[in-house]
Amino acid sequence: MKWTKLGQIFDPRQFTLPNGCVEYAQSPQALVLPDRLRIFFSTRARDGTGKVLSHVAYADFDESFVVMGVATAPVLPLGSLGCFDEHGVFPLNVTRDGAAGRGGAVRGYIGGWSRRASVPVDGAIGVAVSHDDGLTFQRLGDGPVLAPCPEEPYMIADPFVLAAEGVHHMWY
Repeated sequence: MKWTKLGQIFDPRQFTLPNGCVEYAQSPQALVLPDRLRIFFSTRARDGTGKVLSHVAYADFDESFVVMGVATAPVLPLGSLGCFDEHGVFPLNVTRDGAAGRGGAVRGYIGGWSRRASVPVDGAIGVAVSHDDGLTFQRLGDGPVLAPCPEEPYMIADPFVLAAEGVHHMWY
């Protein structure tokens, strides 16, 4: 595989993103669609006290990596009060059920985080699903699918899932 360095292809400050987000385009994750490349990323807004909230947004690119558009509505709302992703989702790793670009649900493995008193944040991993090629996602539930436990008592975060031969493998 030969790489071509393109430099910066996206600056979130040049677009109006949902949720009042104006900073960052971190942890890009691509979803190949028939006519575009949808790249999801984590972006930031600030709450009423000035603390950071992390949201998911996306930018669509053509084959030359020219921006075709960006998310105009929230892709995935923050979790409810007390939930593992109350203050943010970072990152979102996407996989498609079925062949790329041929329908099927898109699963988003989310690294959710919430603020804590003794440490800045705590994290866990949840799952959301999209039936509209990633325009919106809905959580499969309010709780995580992978969280700290006796064997791994600290933050669980940064999911990456690969489906191979009918089996899903996760690194985190």
